[in-house]
Amino acid sequence: MTHASMHDRGENPLELPYRSELLATLSALVAMWSRPGFQADLATAAGMTGELSGLQAIRLISFHPGLRPSELADELGTGRSNASKVLGRLAKAGFVELVPDEEDGRSSIIRLTDAGTEVAQRTYDIGDAMVGELVSTWSQADMKTFITLSQRFTAASREYAARLRRDVHAGSAVFTTE
Repeated sequence: MTHASMHDRGENPLELPYRSELLATLSALVAMWSRPGFQADLATAAGMTGELSGLQAIRLISFHPGLRPSELADELGTGRSNASKVLGRLAKAGFVELVPDEEDGRSSIIRLTDAGTEVAQRTYDIGDAMVGELVSTWSQADMKTFITLSQRFTAASREYAARLRRDVHAGSAVFTTE
């Protein structure tokens, strides 16, 4: 059995289960949506065949207008050289342009072109259609409850991530299972 088929069936090949059913469910969802095959299909549907890192960059740029190349590298979890290559391919394809930062003339910010904005919008449209299909049998009450709880969970996750980053950089992030 291949790793992909185990993953598709929801099996954990390491057999190290989470104690939290919520975490196991969310992890399975994130893993499924993050898989290169899923992302490649999304990129193709959005009009960016074979450009996974480019699609991710376009989405990040659309989430964070005014992003600098160094910030994009951080968001992508890659080096500045690799981010520069991604930006070069996107610029050559007509999806992004670098423009002078009005606040700091020494820096540039990344701006989506009209074509890049169209790709970003297609990814949002694809996502909206996918979620619409996934919850098509849900009641309005279930949707409202899910949205409310998801928003609350996301806000708590942001607070946790900020605290973790602060603690890690202060050298005080210690986790125990007790």
